Amino acid sequence: MNQAQKLFRISQLLSRFREQVKILNANGEFSINLHAENILIKVLNEVYGWNLENVNYTEGKNYPAIDLRDKAAGVAVQVTSTTRREKQDAAIHKFTDEGFNNLYLFIITDKPPKAKRSAWKILDRTDLYRALNAKNNPDTIDRVMQILEGQFADTAAMDKWQLYCKGLESYDQYIHNRYQFLDIKGFSPKINNTLVKITLEDIYVPLELKMENNAFVTHVTEKVFGIEEALAELNRLVILGDPGSGKSTILKYLAYDICTNRTKKLQYAELLPVLIKGSEYAKYLAASYKSLAEFIIDQLDRKYEHLFAEKLEKSQLIVLIDGIDEINRIKLRHDVVERINAFIAQYPEIKIIVSSRIVGYKEVQLNAHFHHLQVGRFGHEQIQQFVSNWFAAIMGDKGDHNNTDDLLRAISRNKSVYELAGSPLLLTIIALIHYQGNTLPEKRVALYEVATSTFLENWVRQREPSKPANFDKEMLIEMLSPISFHIHQNYTTGLISESELKGLLLEEYRKINPKLSTKEEKSDVRDIIEFLREDAGFLFEKGRNEQGEAMFGFVHQTFQEYFAAIEFVARWKEGAFKENLDIYVYDANWREVITLAASIFRLNDNTRISRQTASRFIKDILNVKDIFPALSRPLLVVMQVLANDVEVEFSLVEEIMDTAFDIMIKDADDPPNGSFGGVFWGLLNMEQFQYYLFEKYITVIKKKGTPGGVIEAGFFLLLSHSYIPAVKNELLKILRSKNEELKWHLFNHSETWSAEIFTTSAFREEMLKYLNSKTFIENYEGKLPFQYRIGITRRELSKHGSKKDQEELLIENRILFVRQLECKQMRMDLIFDHVKTTEVIEPAFTKRYLSRVKETFPEIDIAHIERVYEAEVLLQSSGLHRRMLMRFGSVSVHAIEGDETKFGFVDDKKALKILDYPFDHEGLVPYFGEEAAAVQRVLSIAIRALSKWSLKVSVSSMEDFLLFIKYYDNMHRDTVMLNAVHVINYALNYVVDDRNPARPVILSWLKRQDFNTQWSYFVNRRFMEKKYKDMLNESTLAPNDKLFILHLIGKKRDYEHLIIPTIDEFNETSNAGEKRSIKALLAKVLE
Repeated sequence: MNQAQKLFRISQLLSRFREQVKILNANGEFSINLHAENILIKVLNEVYGWNLENVNYTEGKNYPAIDLRDKAAGVAVQVTSTTRREKQDAAIHKFTDEGFNNLYLFIITDKPPKAKRSAWKILDRTDLYRALNAKNNPDTIDRVMQILEGQFADTAAMDKWQLYCKGLESYDQYIHNRYQFLDIKGFSPKINNTLVKITLEDIYVPLELKMENNAFVTHVTEKVFGIEEALAELNRLVILGDPGSGKSTILKYLAYDICTNRTKKLQYAELLPVLIKGSEYAKYLAASYKSLAEFIIDQLDRKYEHLFAEKLEKSQLIVLIDGIDEINRIKLRHDVVERINAFIAQYPEIKIIVSSRIVGYKEVQLNAHFHHLQVGRFGHEQIQQFVSNWFAAIMGDKGDHNNTDDLLRAISRNKSVYELAGSPLLLTIIALIHYQGNTLPEKRVALYEVATSTFLENWVRQREPSKPANFDKEMLIEMLSPISFHIHQNYTTGLISESELKGLLLEEYRKINPKLSTKEEKSDVRDIIEFLREDAGFLFEKGRNEQGEAMFGFVHQTFQEYFAAIEFVARWKEGAFKENLDIYVYDANWREVITLAASIFRLNDNTRISRQTASRFIKDILNVKDIFPALSRPLLVVMQVLANDVEVEFSLVEEIMDTAFDIMIKDADDPPNGSFGGVFWGLLNMEQFQYYLFEKYITVIKKKGTPGGVIEAGFFLLLSHSYIPAVKNELLKILRSKNEELKWHLFNHSETWSAEIFTTSAFREEMLKYLNSKTFIENYEGKLPFQYRIGITRRELSKHGSKKDQEELLIENRILFVRQLECKQMRMDLIFDHVKTTEVIEPAFTKRYLSRVKETFPEIDIAHIERVYEAEVLLQSSGLHRRMLMRFGSVSVHAIEGDETKFGFVDDKKALKILDYPFDHEGLVPYFGEEAAAVQRVLSIAIRALSKWSLKVSVSSMEDFLLFIKYYDNMHRDTVMLNAVHVINYALNYVVDDRNPARPVILSWLKRQDFNTQWSYFVNRRFMEKKYKDMLNESTLAPNDKLFILHLIGKKRDYEHLIIPTIDEFNETSNAGEKRSIKALLAKVLE
């Protein structure tokens, strides 16, 4: 064994130590803890150079508080398998009494993820491993391994370990070899006609992953992760991104990194990555209907089935599923998502990452156990790093600085090319085109055209001179386009067998060259197949099927879609879609093809004719039949297409935008109509539409009667683009106008904190004039505008040196903002707001701020503010869990950290009372009056789940269920989120009962939940059975109610018969609320 393997073995043995203690403690056997102390003495002495003794033996069994000590070194250690505070507090007193210098808490199991600062130095197995690794002493490492082997490994276990190590080493090498090189086939550069292999490790540039409030609104983000950080913090991820954004590369690199660096990175030590193509599992599922776990063990590689099974059982597998959007049959995609959801229910501790394009994911989402991260585009620094890495990989360690600088200049001086370079795939193609000496195109579709043309032309040119030139580049494109269309339409995997590919090539070739002999046809087709197999780059042999036949596919789905788009245009011109264009328009799998098709018209024709043709194509999409016109689906599709730099007649653009604005204004609060806001965001990034849209938004915002929601959305878009001079000028005009309503919206805008205009002196001067105006002061009702309350922005603050400098600047800024206000009450309110919003800053900061306030404004009595702040500090120090459990009026209920039997009740005056659970009815009456009994029952329902750490809210009677519904809105979202599985099943059980008088209440509650994004629900299998669905269909529920439930639990085939009756309901009802509800449901069903 080499040193890395020994360290890895030590890590495994320490983990086994931890697991044994956990298991025995869970069974009530705590004697292991004393034995553990004796083992730890030897290990700690070796690692840290101490001379510890077990105080429980020298001073008597269960000596209070301290377990191990080294008097000479002044070291005291408490060994524990829990994190109970009482024992820790006792140890601190003993530590102080006996005069030790260093107090350690060694947690045998796992230390808390965010241990609070205290007198403790908290250690666990990971700290031992790190210290041992850092010590880098072979003798010490040998001795520690021997100690642990003697305690936790018998001969049989050691033999098994050796076999396991061999299997793991073999698998690591397999993954290393498989993903070592960047897989771009014929796109790889050549030097002296020799293919240059580019290693993934050399070229890889880390991508930012943005966690989102809503995965489909790309401008609202919460946090940015790297893939390692995301993996460490979150067990279940969905990585969303556009075509070519690097989703697949992230997963490949992660698998490669884990298997290559597991001995160097502790967090990888026990993980085993399995990378699965979503389309491959879909094919397996369609054929066998077996689970994801069965697929992993039986199908991936039988050589490693025992390794997979062991890691699966220990929850040490990391499952990477790539491209579930590429499953082109919606029903099959539903089935795959259902199996993934079932998999994480069976293996809740397993780490799993799923990737998907944004388009195509929305209609079939994974449940709310998954965190959604969106891949960020390459920024300037990442583009520089990639280009530098690229030429270093090609030219060797020294790289080629001239080529690097030339390419970066070519990218930077052309805005369109720079936009394209934000995509890793397109940047790769840009680098290749530049490396081959070609001019860089400005549009995406042109980039694909240049890439494919370059390689096709090269191949045609390099064919043997003796062979007749029966085909050229254009002919190859003409042949490959219908085949790509066929693959896209028929094969979820994107793979086609060699025999079928030959047949289709021959068929297309005969159409073009009908006079060639059979021998010539077959020879040329054979040449084409060999070219594709070896050199083409975009379509090549990707493996073999179960019969051993070669399977061909595109290097990236983008190229399949590009060739399919060429065929789509040809068929449209032939009139092939006159009767069925709607099938393609409403299928997200064809959205990218349609977008590229719309761009192709202008590819090699810059005349007005091509613009007119593209306009006719767009009009045909607008005019497709729609069973539910109220959703304006064709209009949304067209706007998404136009947002991809498609050029049409501007009169058509105006017509489309005007129609969209009219719909958006007509019912601004209608969720389906709200989709237009997101599409407008994409269009605003197109320079050709910017000024028209800005003018349109300004006009709409200023128009009397425009709904507040539209004004807010408009300001969001305008403020986000306030770096554009024309937009900034329009916003300044509003600031200087007498339109008080618009100014109020602008000053209160809270979604775009860092908009450029907010930092200008003009904005702040106008806002101050507004606040100090006679009109505002006379009508002031205690609410200062958001932009004034935040004062200096975080972005401005971060420019100033140390944390101390930043805090001092923040205090000065806040004092200035208070001083500028002329109204005394407004000053008081702003000071109070400053105190309320500094909870993330240390209390010392708030004290300094309040002291400065008293010095600067002696005339303002802030005693009340100080009392409120002191009460808040007291609450925070009392052990209250930061997030409340529930709120009833002004009373909030909190769990107490580290004690499952006590709960804190806080009233509106911040007075705290700790009550023991189970609660006494009389103790709750002062807080809840006549509702005390009902609240007591609801609290018990919630606390039962939390106290067991099951995170499962359950109800046992209709009375409990109706109470849960009644007080549902009083619960904090974290109390009910992800944990009401039983309650949902309970509701489904009774909602079909025509005799149940509570059914309207149950149905109403179910409909208020957003099952796509807020809930994790694993519906009981019996609700998916035919018997339940028959009961539902036979019930007296309205068609839209049946559709809602069947859409929730079933598949399209279960509910499609209800779509037309639900549309009829929508058309017949005059109730506005009911119309909104049905329309929102149909938007989900039909998307």
